[in-house]
Formats: sequence, structure tokens, C-alpha cells
Amino acid sequence: MGGATTGSLRNAAVRGTAVPPAEPDTATGWATRLRDGATTRTRLAANGDLPYVNALHARCSRQSLMLRYLSGRQRLTAAEWRALAAPSAGLTWVTHPAGAPGHVVAVTHVLYTDRTPGSSAAGEAGRGPAELALLIDDTWQSRGLGTALVTRAVAVARQRGHGELHALVLSDNRPALALARVLGGVVTPQGSQCTVRLPLPRRDGAAPDDLPLPTSV
Repeated sequence: MGGATTGSLRNAAVRGTAVPPAEPDTATGWATRLRDGATTRTRLAANGDLPYVNALHARCSRQSLMLRYLSGRQRLTAAEWRALAAPSAGLTWVTHPAGAPGHVVAVTHVLYTDRTPGSSAAGEAGRGPAELALLIDDTWQSRGLGTALVTRAVAVARQRGHGELHALVLSDNRPALALARVLGGVVTPQGSQCTVRLPLPRRDGAAPDDLPLPTSV
């Protein structure tokens, strides 16, 4: 699916916000209160969310789409979205303002990368790395939402037994790279892009998302 699955810490150009500890069942959905008082709700994506997701793409600036996909992609096809939202692909969440479920302002992916042809058990606990990707509406950037979503994705990926998360980030996306480093990521420059590897060691008895949050990134 080409750019549709290209990992990116896309809109992590945001300031930190407090994130409540992730419980085992919060992979299906959670609420986030941002520092400006706004509340968002995040839930697992469904096939029927495609119109809302493409409306998000239409609202995003060319720069935001370039940082997310590393290309000029402007929408997802029905087949691409079905593949991304399928449980066998990993976890895809949509985020909307509280009380406005049809207004998607962010899409977050934790996609399995250890699949083998014909296997439906890809991404099971302990199966290896996963790919992180994120797109946020321009008007919801720099409000703490990106940091909250990335931190939650990290917590859920650890809960699911993944050893690390991978992402691709443009080299000039300094805020995203700063967030990756704060979260313990290893950044490897590759021309105009950087590969980010975020190890997810198991920490028995510790809160699953007990990670240092940046106060400003």
C-alpha cells in the first residue's frame, strides 16, 4: 500500500500533556484532556470511518501530509483503509473531539511488521517490532494531542509484547525527532529521512506507559 503504511512520528510537533496510565483494556479507546481544556476521544477505527478520515486528509496542509506520508498523498482508497483497519494489520485508532464522533482530527497506527504470507497470527504478543504512524489535523497540532497519542501507542505496543516501534521521520522534522529521543528512540539519519527505533523493554510491575514526557517539544 505504499505511502499509506509509511511510519512517521508525523505530528509529534506538539507540547507534552499528562496521560493517564494505560490499563489492559484501554487499547480499544480512551479520553484525553488537553492542556487548553479540550477533551478528545480515541477509539479503534472501523471501515465506515473512511469518509471522516479522508475529510481529515482534505483539511490537512500539504506540509502535514508530506510529513506523514513522505509524499503528496491526499486521501486513502477504500481498499487501503480496509487493510489498515483490519485487526490482522495491527491497531488503528481515530480521534475526535468529545461530542463530535464524525469529526476525526487524528489517526494513529501501530502496524505489525513481522507478518508472513498467509499468516493471520501476525503481531501476536512477543512477535517483534511494529510500525508507528500518526496524522493530526493542523488545527489540533501544538496542543499536546500528538504527544498523548504517541505515548499511548507506545504503552499499548508494550502491553501487546512488541519489542520495539519503528517510524520514518523527515530529517528537518526536529520536534518529532526530539520527542523520539525523549521517549528513548534511536535516530539514524538516512539522507532526507531518519529511521527511528524505539525499544520497548518489558518492565514487570511498572506502569506500562511510565515514560518521561517532554514539557515542550
